[in-house]
Amino acid sequence: MTNFWQNLKRFPKFIISVIIGLITVIMNPIIQRSNSSQTQALLFILSLIILTGAFFTLKAMLQLN
Repeated sequence: MTNFWQNLKRFPKFIISVIIGLITVIMNPIIQRSNSSQTQALLFILSLIILTGAFFTLKAMLQLN
């Protein structure tokens, strides 16, 4: 039973590292292609829109005022 609790304690670290790795793998080709200032501005605006959308979605889901 102790092995179960040890694995359960390690799970959040695992999930966080998987998410960070996934974001890194997805963003690496995008960042490498952003040499021009137009592409950088577009990526910044797109990131801002995605983060704002995620913020408002979570706010609505959690019923925060």
